[in-house]
Amino acid sequence: MHPNVPCGRLPDMQRKSRLVLGVAVALSLWGDHVPGLVERSDAAEYTGYRSLDSEQPITFDGATVTWNGRTFHLDEQTVFLDQRLDEARIAENPYAFRSIHDAAAALRSGTKEKPMRLLVAPGVYWVDDPDDAEVRVGADGGPPVGLTITCDHLTFYGLNTRRENVVFAVNRGQTQGAIGNFTMFRIVGVGLKSENVTFGNYCNVDLEFPLDPTQNRARRADAIAQAQLFHYAPHDGVAINSAFVSRLNLLPFATTYVDCHIESSGHASFHNAVYVGCTLKFQGSNFTAGKFLDCDITLEPGPAALRSATTHVFGFRDGTGVGGACIDTRFHRSREMVEHGIAAEISWDRAPQSTTTRGYQHNVTLDGKPYVIQEAFTPGATVVLAADAELLRAYKVTHEGRTYYNVPNIEPGVDPSGVTGAIEAAASAQGKSKDHFLRLPHSAALRVASGSPAAIRSGQTTTRLDVSVAPTVHATSPALGPWRFIASVPAMVDFTPVGETAVVVAGTNSTHEPVDVLIVARNQLVLEACVELTVEPAFLPPPSFSREPVITAPTDGRVTLDFELDAGPDAGADRSSITWYRCTDGQGADPLKVSVTRRDRPETTYTLTEGDVGHFLMATIEPQRTRSEAGPPRTVFLRSAIAPHDITHREIDTDFRNFPIDPQPRILPCTWTLDGALAPEATEPGQDPLYMPAPDSWTYGRGQSGSLDYFGLDQTARGARLFYTPAAGERGDMDVCARFAPDKNGGQGFGSATQQFLDVYIKYDLSTRTGYGLRIQRLTTDEITAIGYDGAGAVSGCAFFLVRHTNGITTPVSDKIMSSAFVAECTVDLSFRQGRLSAAIRSTATSRGGDAFGYLREVRLDALVPGNPHGGTGLLFTGSVGSNSVLVTHWRTTWSEGESLL
Repeated sequence: MHPNVPCGRLPDMQRKSRLVLGVAVALSLWGDHVPGLVERSDAAEYTGYRSLDSEQPITFDGATVTWNGRTFHLDEQTVFLDQRLDEARIAENPYAFRSIHDAAAALRSGTKEKPMRLLVAPGVYWVDDPDDAEVRVGADGGPPVGLTITCDHLTFYGLNTRRENVVFAVNRGQTQGAIGNFTMFRIVGVGLKSENVTFGNYCNVDLEFPLDPTQNRARRADAIAQAQLFHYAPHDGVAINSAFVSRLNLLPFATTYVDCHIESSGHASFHNAVYVGCTLKFQGSNFTAGKFLDCDITLEPGPAALRSATTHVFGFRDGTGVGGACIDTRFHRSREMVEHGIAAEISWDRAPQSTTTRGYQHNVTLDGKPYVIQEAFTPGATVVLAADAELLRAYKVTHEGRTYYNVPNIEPGVDPSGVTGAIEAAASAQGKSKDHFLRLPHSAALRVASGSPAAIRSGQTTTRLDVSVAPTVHATSPALGPWRFIASVPAMVDFTPVGETAVVVAGTNSTHEPVDVLIVARNQLVLEACVELTVEPAFLPPPSFSREPVITAPTDGRVTLDFELDAGPDAGADRSSITWYRCTDGQGADPLKVSVTRRDRPETTYTLTEGDVGHFLMATIEPQRTRSEAGPPRTVFLRSAIAPHDITHREIDTDFRNFPIDPQPRILPCTWTLDGALAPEATEPGQDPLYMPAPDSWTYGRGQSGSLDYFGLDQTARGARLFYTPAAGERGDMDVCARFAPDKNGGQGFGSATQQFLDVYIKYDLSTRTGYGLRIQRLTTDEITAIGYDGAGAVSGCAFFLVRHTNGITTPVSDKIMSSAFVAECTVDLSFRQGRLSAAIRSTATSRGGDAFGYLREVRLDALVPGNPHGGTGLLFTGSVGSNSVLVTHWRTTWSEGESLL
């Protein structure tokens, strides 16, 4: 068990003096059923049994288990697990087992009234053999799983009040004993519960078991891997006095936690759960959304964050708009944060923090001082509840000097602590209906109605907004009262109510530019919900041309679409959409898109490339101004072919703003290829490829997380390939300068160390897949250690090394250097000059987690290699996408005159 996991209840089953808990633990799981009112089994007698913990003795006679004043009769719905049992003596006992795998085979579905109970004596139960050297692989492309159990209403019940004395354990994670995110249990069923149990994936956490130190086990690796606990889909799990310990991708099962302990470094759960009286330790920068009632939350970032930052920013959830609640909850900085002078900023959203997010808090502190969540980023995102606020009763109720956390209101029908009666009594004592505090919504949402636009045009279009509450069964609560709608810029909108929970919004924007307006719905319960609308001025008809569009003759290596829009009314600036094509004749045959308009900047000028020689140009324009509709497209042609002397720009220099992203699989001279490719490293004999490439692998836009402040090309699938083939003929020396903004901001660059890398090509031929390049790759802990660096920093850096590609086979031609340079914005300078391949990599980021592990901030590589006649350049990205992609922000390539050194 992790040394800092606090103990559970005292042996006499008395809880902490937290007033949320009003009944005995047994009732929380067994209801009014008293175990033992069943017929005695016919199991063989077992004598001389002694449990591991002498302070909390268990007796077992083969048919019954007695602990803490309770007797459990074993049967098909109640089985006993103790690793200390004698295998031979229980051979004929169908209800007693030494291993979880044997016990799981005896489990059968229970019901809510009579659950399937797995009684577990103190000990460490390995769900997967930690000494087996075989790497675990999942079935059918899924994550590898330690044990699948199909069982409704299963309860893991530890026979010890100290949860750290009953441990289910695994120690595998992504690339650390497994291929894929290793998961301890896959539970197929409903009604899952646990009590007095610890579930731990000790891949990156030491297992310390004080009750029997011989069962201690050191973590498999220091570097954090995706190491999970449960795959359980229903939103009904309940955990009491249980611990859930791992690091990345914790994935516990419950949606209600009472007196639990949780440790995670991020991406912890898919459930928006309720936590009552829990202790939580967060080693990363996110967890998940939830409602935290009377909890202690410690921020405990790792050494990389401690050495590289002055402020640790923690957001409960990736993404925006979910919010959450913290009531009577205390945040703490770890001792190391305090010693290093690291400040903390806490928000509901990880990044970016949104003005539309709404969370609720009462009596929240950070290091003992009052603190308002997300206030430093987006003021108003948190509704601070006063002690007398009616909405506070949705979360907690005080009656006769005692406090009851209102779980049955937040999760209707769920009451693990038996507080419903006290909450009903509190309502009656205040002259309200007894269910008044059990029908209070705890949060609200404001959404654009289906089929309505998020942008409206003043005087021309409207939108409808619908407000809803959670839980939805509380929508008729008399405490709600009417909704009011408030605009951040009142002059921009008019509201027309529709019933009690909707409003139609009309724009009143008389300016020339669109305005973003925050709409807030609020009621007397002080529930709030927000949405942002774009309010445009009234749009005018499409502009006409006062001068018809024509493509001018080439001048200084460029052509221009010359036109003039009719001035007409004041409709704002030109926002025409212009697209350029390369064609095989003057009538538009075989068009290849070569340039597009983005970000409201008409692409009126096109820079000619060598690929245009012998071809004809075509341009389409959809005339539009800021305040006008777009007109029908007009197509014009340059009737004469582009001649060699028209070309003056022979280098590549693009920020991709006008770059077409359509799939383009052909290899054409002076043309970009955009497709997907399977790297040989992503295939193993007899196994499925790590990914399947997609032909449509690219998009353009703004980044996220670590790349949030940048625009560029972004991958939509693993294997995204981008490649430029120069004009035919031998090529000499060349230089490539590429800039990248990874979504990952820790330096690891990619989602995991599963052959995820980025190749930057130079002197490369795409048809034969031969040439040179720079590889940037995320490595496993062992791989980092093998090249002489500290493997504990695997999430803080990438390996950089020069490579030779020969018919698709890649061979390193330099040392592998661990560096933290692959963070936004990263610049790669890659050169081939007179037989010397060299690279220089640097980043503008000042905060680097890799400093803690001795990883270089800048990289310089150099190797003597044979020359070749090739001149292609580009990249291959084999990383996972979504929040793990890498924005390509700029690309420049130049070729020198003369021959290569062959």
